[in-house]
Amino acid sequence: MVPASIETIFANQPEVVTGSAFFPFGRARRCEGGHRVTGRWQFASGCQHCSWYFVLCQEYDGDTPLFHDHGAPRTRACFVPISSYSIEETWDVSGLAGSGSHDVILDDVFVPEDMSWPFGRHMRPDARHFSGPLYRYPSYATGVMRSGLHRRGIAQGAIDRAVEIAQTKTGVATTTTLRDRPTFHIGLAEAVALVRGSRAWLKDALREFGAFIAREEDVSFEARANMLLAATKAVHNCARATDIMFTLSGANANFEAQSLQRLLREPPRRDPAFRGRHQPGRIRRAHDAGPRAARAAGDPELSAPRLIWIQRAGAASSAGSCFSSHAISASSCRRFHA
Repeated sequence: MVPASIETIFANQPEVVTGSAFFPFGRARRCEGGHRVTGRWQFASGCQHCSWYFVLCQEYDGDTPLFHDHGAPRTRACFVPISSYSIEETWDVSGLAGSGSHDVILDDVFVPEDMSWPFGRHMRPDARHFSGPLYRYPSYATGVMRSGLHRRGIAQGAIDRAVEIAQTKTGVATTTTLRDRPTFHIGLAEAVALVRGSRAWLKDALREFGAFIAREEDVSFEARANMLLAATKAVHNCARATDIMFTLSGANANFEAQSLQRLLREPPRRDPAFRGRHQPGRIRRAHDAGPRAARAAGDPELSAPRLIWIQRAGAASSAGSCFSSHAISASSCRRFHA
């Protein structure tokens, strides 16, 4: 994007709300002066509150997908105003009910050339607004880290709530409070260790990233892997900590009036943001050999461009769309507060 386009979005309303959907589910067909964009983006958190929305598309020339010389699909990022897209309210879920992560739909919308840019590794927006160190972080890093931090906050909330309950809760056949039971202290200690360990590793990984950024160097493969592992482990460890505190709090934790049952469901039990990381070999083999190998690997519905995206960006990129916004949509308020 050029400076004039950035100022179009932010200059007159510096607190403008924007959102994003990071998977390239759309198609951007070249045309005179820009691109015609069509697609549907799921998990579009906060879309009902945004003035502008950021979507990723694969570039097409007519009906032909475009690729880089190294084989990856050409991906384009587009900014569109709220007047350009429609919203289908599909977000009827048990966890994260307040994020309003409905579907955003664009149907042959014209996006001017200066409101889009090639998206990928080593991209450097041509604008003075993006010269600071914050914008030199790898694009996936903030989404991955945010997922770990989000889960850590949920786990800490579960610990705090369980400790409150333990002050007065007694069993059916005893007058001993939960806080005086050794089993509660053992479980509490394990949960606290899981959460604090996750926080320490995430901070260490972020500090390592910051050192590369401060030296104006590309973040090393090892540092990227460390961040990915730290965030993934934080998600799993903090989910375990939340489970422990919910179980220790007894049957009362199941009541809708208790926040613990909601914390257990947010995010959902199987984090979609980290689901794709457990079978990297299968995805990589399909990418190396092309569409025929993709079908042989059991993914006939996936094209080579999609497989390349999964291998390069990983399911981690979806974290940005799943957890980037927690604004409460009007249609979700009741369920969120329940």
